[in-house]
Amino acid sequence: MFNNAEVVNILKERGQAIKSQKWTKRDEINKTLTTYCKDNLDTITTPKEAFITFEKLSGFEQLVENKTKVLFGEETDCYEATDPTNFIFEN
Repeated sequence: MFNNAEVVNILKERGQAIKSQKWTKRDEINKTLTTYCKDNLDTITTPKEAFITFEKLSGFEQLVENKTKVLFGEETDCYEATDPTNFIFEN
């Protein structure tokens, strides 16, 4: 997962402008999007979460035993995923 919520919001806004056939507004939003992406390229392209699968149980056990976990150069927390057969319902 990436930290790109603002890009998604700008794209939604652009989609509304296109849907409404407001071409001048679309062009303004395109400029905003281009500027935002250029100014925040590292932020929007650096992963913030990862889903990791292991081929062997020993890899998972090594991860659990290691007290300090570093991912993309930053100390991070790791959590075991729920069993894929479990269903989690939220309202």
